Amino acid sequence: MLLLFTETGTTENDVHHEFFLASEWLALEQDALASGARVDLGGGRWGAAVTGDCSAWVGGGGTPACVALRRAEARWGNGDGVYDMNEFTTALDALYGLFYGRWTMLGPARQVRVGLEVEF
Repeated sequence: MLLLFTETGTTENDVHHEFFLASEWLALEQDALASGARVDLGGGRWGAAVTGDCSAWVGGGGTPACVALRRAEARWGNGDGVYDMNEFTTALDALYGLFYGRWTMLGPARQVRVGLEVEF
């Protein structure tokens, strides 16, 4: 192994993962609130409505961010136009694994050279 999390001494760190998720949830919720797209799903759950005109999206990234969220909801969600916390978490877990997954901390596989000589 080439890298380990300092806090845990392993290739996994639940605190780091939860902090990553919480900061992204907060950013999405603030953007959805500012754009008037926050949807209360009950039970403390919420989502962002990503249907309609994206020019009204005033959150970070503006219209391109709204378009990206719409596409992410279609890929990682159920396609209903409401990007809820569960769908967002699924997408964020994939992103987290891409940058901080166990595989990013491993070195290259061992290599062995084998020689062969043939004489006639």
